[in-house]
Amino acid sequence: MNAPTRDEWLHDELENAASAIDDDLLSVASPEAKTEWSCLCAHWLRSPAATGRADGDLAQVVMKVRRFAEILRQQMKPRSSS
Repeated sequence: MNAPTRDEWLHDELENAASAIDDDLLSVASPEAKTEWSCLCAHWLRSPAATGRADGDLAQVVMKVRRFAEILRQQMKPRSSS
């Protein structure tokens, strides 16, 4: 079996990072952030053409998704401790 290409690996990383952002996490997001998240999902996760994009673009989106999840988790901490 062949190792995945960098593009395939990045797309898998994107899907894994995005799957961590569930409805609970999104509940603390601003309306603007939810809209941006929706657009990102439509453009990068639900589009078969997403795997044909430049590595740099895909790598940047992976980092954005991970950062978004981190920010949402930080915002949830005060809620869960009250």
